[in-house]
Amino acid sequence: MPRKLALAPITVLFVSSAVIAYDPPIGIPAPTFGIDESHTMYSDDTYDFGAGATAYPDAGNGPYTHYVDNTHPNATNTDNLFGSPDRPRRDIFDRFSRTLKAGSVVEIHGGPYNYTGWRRIVSEGTAQKPVFIRAVASGDKVRTQAGPGERHDLRLEGSYLIIEGQDYYDGAFFRIWPESDHIAIRSCEIHNPPSRWLTIGSVVSVGSSCEDIVVYGNHIHHNRRLKAPPDTPDDLHGVNIGAGAERVWVLDNHIHHNSGDAFQAAHRAIPAPRFVYVGDNEFHNDRENGVDLKSIEDVVVSQNVIYGYQASATSSGDAIVVGSNGMDPEAPYGPRRSWILFNDIRNSRTGIRVEGAIDCWIIGNTIHDLDGNGITLDIDPDSDNVNIVNNTIVRAGGDGIHHHWQSGATNISIESNIISDVSGDHVEIGAGLLAEVTMRNCLFHTKGTEVVVSWGKDRLVVQSAARVNALSGCRGNGIGDPGFVDEASDDFRIRGPSAAIDRGSKSKAYDDFYRLYSINIKVDYSGALRGQGEAWDIGAFEGER
Repeated sequence: MPRKLALAPITVLFVSSAVIAYDPPIGIPAPTFGIDESHTMYSDDTYDFGAGATAYPDAGNGPYTHYVDNTHPNATNTDNLFGSPDRPRRDIFDRFSRTLKAGSVVEIHGGPYNYTGWRRIVSEGTAQKPVFIRAVASGDKVRTQAGPGERHDLRLEGSYLIIEGQDYYDGAFFRIWPESDHIAIRSCEIHNPPSRWLTIGSVVSVGSSCEDIVVYGNHIHHNRRLKAPPDTPDDLHGVNIGAGAERVWVLDNHIHHNSGDAFQAAHRAIPAPRFVYVGDNEFHNDRENGVDLKSIEDVVVSQNVIYGYQASATSSGDAIVVGSNGMDPEAPYGPRRSWILFNDIRNSRTGIRVEGAIDCWIIGNTIHDLDGNGITLDIDPDSDNVNIVNNTIVRAGGDGIHHHWQSGATNISIESNIISDVSGDHVEIGAGLLAEVTMRNCLFHTKGTEVVVSWGKDRLVVQSAARVNALSGCRGNGIGDPGFVDEASDDFRIRGPSAAIDRGSKSKAYDDFYRLYSINIKVDYSGALRGQGEAWDIGAFEGER
């Protein structure tokens, strides 16, 4: 099984500069900045405090240049540009804003810090000398809050900035300002008390035309927005990305119980954000979706755990939705080159819904214990080239793979999937899409009711795969026991005897990924190399032989 994410808030320790070899999720390149760097890179360095270069001071938590502690009796901002342990600054700002030159390290103690309205940090960091803003506390993070009925947003602007260890609470949130680059928010918590409702759209927003942004190891939860009137819940997303942003990583976060999506990009954004990577996160129990891909290009959603999504007034309860604005190639908006790889998707109404996409690949996911369908194709007529490959779909209350609405999309491939123990049809493809669908080397299984395949006007209750393979566009499909290691414990690895072993095919989707991004994803859900036997195996896992 892939990496397991704890349900508790995630804590990330930063030890030294570029010594933590970050292991990215499958198909995701490691960021060039924002994860491995630590303020300890300045341990033997110097900083110009205004009278020439001197060694960085160290008060026991590593090098610093600015020392802040609003609880200290001697704390003052008057004639105190940098602060020290004996005479700290009360906060970092010069009224509303602060510009930090390359190599600055702000060490923040005390709290809570109470602000209303906006504050701004402008970083002049460089690749060689990034800027750090660090909360240092024994136990809990250092809290910043707006307070009842107020709001506070911290605007992060400039280049090569890392902010870490902050607890943003009760109306406080982050904005990465447009056209900023190389900014990381890591190991922070952003949340609200249970009774608090906000009027913002997201608690971490990445502005338009930003580049090389990292949101890593944060706990983002219980952020809600109220629409007034009629005083009903409205969208408030965990992380949202704006138009034209490029190279954005959302990694190892725990995001839940927000009144919108855990992650969204981007509502009819022109130009669409590109090269966006969403990996190793735990998303659950938000009011809309775990992942909502609207207008976005070259996005990889890999090795996330996503669960607890049910229907609401503005969502049909999809753990992942691709193209919820549909496709409009002329505008242009809608998702292009979307990769949904090796995720654990469960306990929701629908696993994955594709509403509009050009070049979409759904590969190697385990999708199980759903109230409705495993994968739904409610697909816009302008969609093209959708590939459903090597997934394992188990215990869906509706269909395994379902299409009934809209027609005209082209080039739909269903290949080497296991579909087992579903309450509805194993596969249902409506007549309006039938001519564009191929289905090959899939394995169907049931422990009680019959295998049912609806193919246009033909609804077949089948005992033999020959009847399925006689349908147009179908070949190599089978009926049999996949041989799960322990289905009751959600262990969907397969081992012999198994009808899935050596019965699959190598999809060209894996070569497509390598051709586009020069990363090899010819592995299974656990990272094991594919094709270990006479042929590739069916489903999310290579089998144990």
